[in-house]
Amino acid sequence: MKEALLEKLSNFIAEGDAEEAVKVVEEALAAGIPPLEILDKGGTRGMDIVNERYDNGEAFLPELVVAGDAMTEVVQKIFSQMDEAETAANKIGTVVIGQAEGDVHDIGKNIVAALLAVNGFEVHDLGIDVPVKKFIEKAEEVNADIIACSTLLTTSMPYLEDVVQLLKDIG
Repeated sequence: MKEALLEKLSNFIAEGDAEEAVKVVEEALAAGIPPLEILDKGGTRGMDIVNERYDNGEAFLPELVVAGDAMTEVVQKIFSQMDEAETAANKIGTVVIGQAEGDVHDIGKNIVAALLAVNGFEVHDLGIDVPVKKFIEKAEEVNADIIACSTLLTTSMPYLEDVVQLLKDIG
């Protein structure tokens, strides 16, 4: 049953069917499948399928975007079902994560945030288009162990350097 659910999930994500993918996540959680396994063997596998299709010329950018949107819905569903008390009890570190200033493409960031959370990290997601100083302010506020800044756009990459430089400047 577990393998069948995870395969269904990966197929729905690869097809970009967010509604059905979320239903399968609900079934998988109810069946006691750990969130990390759902993400890894269901969600990530679905993204791998659509990426392989893209690499082979069988899928195009719109299919990647729709699959990414389905994966984002899955990640949000898993986040909403996580037991906060259990997460706090198993906390191994604190992470501040966000998308660099000028960048609104957050599929990868959302997946990383979910994987960190299900592996015991307390995650503070700043969202998209985050100013450099906001990363530092939030990290100081929550005493973060890790600052994770993501970007997809080359136009936003200089802001990653700005985050690193600001951290060096403040010691």
